[in-house]
Order: sequence, then structure tokens, then C-alpha cells
Amino acid sequence: SLYIAQLTFSFLVVISSILTANIALKRFQREKMWERRADGYTAILEALHEMKAWYEEHEAALYRDHDMDDDQKAVLSGRYQAAKLQLSRRVGGAKWLFSKEVFERIERLLEEVQMPGIRDWYEILEGGQYLTSQCIEDIERIARGEINQNEFGYFLNGARNIFNKVFCRNKN
Repeated sequence: SLYIAQLTFSFLVVISSILTANIALKRFQREKMWERRADGYTAILEALHEMKAWYEEHEAALYRDHDMDDDQKAVLSGRYQAAKLQLSRRVGGAKWLFSKEVFERIERLLEEVQMPGIRDWYEILEGGQYLTSQCIEDIERIARGEINQNEFGYFLNGARNIFNKVFCRNKN
């Protein structure tokens, strides 16, 4: 009887150790994924803000009634192109990391900022600021939804899965 109790206790210790290790591993994986998403969204938002700055700085020069010199224009254009490249690389290289909604939203922005048919410089600057601002807001909203997932929700899903495996196995 004592031997069976010790064997049962040892078995329970082993099972609880396995469960604890499994829970810790899953938590670690979730935290790493959270960090990668946060870094990815940070890079995307930085690129979008840099693109928006191009429109803002050109518009500021327009309002001051002061033309930018060629060096300023070249620096701004280089920053804008680098931001677009960073955006494309970050999104293209991490498709597995973000939701489809992120890609569709960024693709839509990149199409919209082309503004075919608009020739008025003021409209291009205003439109570009508006389009990038809207995209920034949308990406921030998506990011908050993906990154701020509730830890308790993970626990409930795990408990539900275990319950279904244990109690619903015989129903099939």
C-alpha cells in the first residue's frame, strides 16, 4: 500500500512536471511571438511616419512660400524611398507574422499614394498626408488587436482544448 502511494505520488510529480514545462514553453513561445510582432509593427509604423513626413515637409515649405533647394528635396526623397523600401521589406519578409489585413492595408496605401490623374501639387501633399495618416491609424488599430491579446484567453483556450481531448474523445 505504501509502495503504491509512493508510485502514485511519483507519477503525479512527473505528470505535473511535464505539464509545467509545457505551459512554460508555450508561454515563452507566445512572448517571443509578441516581441517579434511588436518589433515588426514598430518598423512598419516608423516607415509610414517617415513617408508622411515627406508630405508634411513639402507642405510646410509650400505654406512658407519658400521653395526647397535641390539638396533638401533629394534628402527628403531619399528618406521617402528608403521608408517605402523598409515597408515593403518588413511586410514582405514577415508575412507569416502579420494578419492578411495588414498586407492588404499597406498594399492599398501604396496604390493610393500614386494618385493617378491628380496634377495639383497641393492636392498631392494633402492627399498623401491624409492617406498615410489613415493607414497609420488602421495599422495601429490592427496592431493593438493582435498584440494586446488577453493572457486569460490563452488559458481558457488551453483548458477548453484539454477538456475536449479528455471528455469528448469517446463521442466520435
